[in-house]
Amino acid sequence: MLMVDPVAVLARIHRALKTGGRLSVLVFGPADANPLQWLATRISREAAGLPPLRPREPGMFALGEPGCLECAFQTAGFVDVSAQAVGTSRRFGSAADAVRSLRDMLPSVHAILRAVDESARDRAWAEIEAALQPLEGPDGLVVPGELLLGVGTK
Repeated sequence: MLMVDPVAVLARIHRALKTGGRLSVLVFGPADANPLQWLATRISREAAGLPPLRPREPGMFALGEPGCLECAFQTAGFVDVSAQAVGTSRRFGSAADAVRSLRDMLPSVHAILRAVDESARDRAWAEIEAALQPLEGPDGLVVPGELLLGVGTK
């Protein structure tokens, strides 16, 4: 999902596998099914004046749209390809706690926000926190997510 040309990478892996060998990968599902990462990405891009992500643009969600991961596997030569959605959730004490965690774990967002001044960066993080607050409840912040488990055979 982070490669410029994931099909080329999958094709190289396919060539390296023995006949009958299998590859499994875990990637983010659709952006809208992963609000923790998506909100941070969308808001940071807006803060930096960048356009919205294009479909299949390298990044966390490049292979997340329906059929995309399977197509990449098949184009690379794999057979018996499948992709299964796996629901996840992340728990935090609050939206503020989630933002503190995001500041440590999303290098792509940091790279985008390096292009703006400190006040714009602070506003972006505050906007991310505000966007997550509706997900807070009596048990803190619970953020749903969806990963795709892709499998293919040589």
